Amino acid sequence: MMGDGSASTTVDMLDPGEEIEGTHDSKPGWFHRHLEPHSKILRVWQILVVLSVMNTIFLDTFMWSFDSRILDLWALVYVMDAIYIINIALKFYTAYYERGIVITDSAKIRRHYLKTTFFVDLITIMPLELVALAPTFGTWRYVAVFRCNRLIRLYAVFQFYGKYSIYKNKQASLNMPSQGKLIL
Repeated sequence: MMGDGSASTTVDMLDPGEEIEGTHDSKPGWFHRHLEPHSKILRVWQILVVLSVMNTIFLDTFMWSFDSRILDLWALVYVMDAIYIINIALKFYTAYYERGIVITDSAKIRRHYLKTTFFVDLITIMPLELVALAPTFGTWRYVAVFRCNRLIRLYAVFQFYGKYSIYKNKQASLNMPSQGKLIL
């Protein structure tokens, strides 16, 4: 399969971080690179995204419940939104497994993400709270209520824990806290 000009090769199960000749895009340039699905840097990033999602859900619920006008909280939830937007961009470059094979072809990665969770992610970053800024709505509570589409991001938390539960069980023989197992 190496001589057919394809950018990826079928390979049996890979160890995390292992690279096989012929599995990477042959075209030079930054836009033709990808992130390995089980690399340490990607795992650390995904932990940051999960913490960001959980923080967003907590803060949005708090601001909705208490009609919050604390500008620092509003700034923080928009920082969390920015982290999630960066995560969406990174998903276009994150390789994935298909039947135990690492898919690293850039076009396949993009198509896969567009067919799976891209539209769900897109809905979660839509600024619906701008509707509440219309003169008919008078309180900050309505602005927070219109941010309820961010609650859909909770799927990312479940997806993260589902993805790494097998990896975590593999590391269970180590005698360390569960958070440390995920970072390894």
